[in-house]
Amino acid sequence: MVVYIVPIAIISLVIVWSMGTFLYEKHLERPSYSILEKHRGYEFRLYEPYIVAETEVSGDYERASSAGFGILAGYIFGNNTRREKMAMTAPVAMEKKQAREKISMTVPVLMKPKDEQQAEAYTMSFMMPSKYTMDTLPNPDNQAVQLHRVQKRKVAAIRFTMVANVDRIEKKTAELKKALRRDGFTAVSEPEIARYNAPFSNPLLRRTEILIEID
Repeated sequence: MVVYIVPIAIISLVIVWSMGTFLYEKHLERPSYSILEKHRGYEFRLYEPYIVAETEVSGDYERASSAGFGILAGYIFGNNTRREKMAMTAPVAMEKKQAREKISMTVPVLMKPKDEQQAEAYTMSFMMPSKYTMDTLPNPDNQAVQLHRVQKRKVAAIRFTMVANVDRIEKKTAELKKALRRDGFTAVSEPEIARYNAPFSNPLLRRTEILIEID
């Protein structure tokens, strides 16, 4: 009898974990898009306009991700002129910027130093709930947070599950770029990493995407 208790307990925990992941994330608002075409390994989407809060930082990927998230989470959880709390949305997006001079780490956010003078820089963004406009959003208290409207855009998207570490992100980004070249399409933006899940989510249910805007 004892032989069966441990596997049953593990299965029960996985089921509870999966249900918790599903219930937490089912009500998160996401950007509105339509699927235009499906290709081998990726798809084309047309995204409707939406507003984002974003911040730019430098450092290695893990520390930058954590720091950027903290800055933006501070804004939506009340670090704004109205002390207003806003709903969390998905995905959390990160985009690598061109190499630049190091940014002061007084307000950290995103990726790996190239040398002592220069570091890779990244932008992290949260989509704002659709009930807000640029006129009705509270202003951030932290000057590192900027608000702007993302216009309608067409992107190529590749999706994967499990943990989105640096190696997997680079592999999937290279895979999407190769597929676009193969099919004769031109990228007009840097790749964007879109992560849809909370850190405690079941890896089997996680959703990460690489998005590249195309001409």
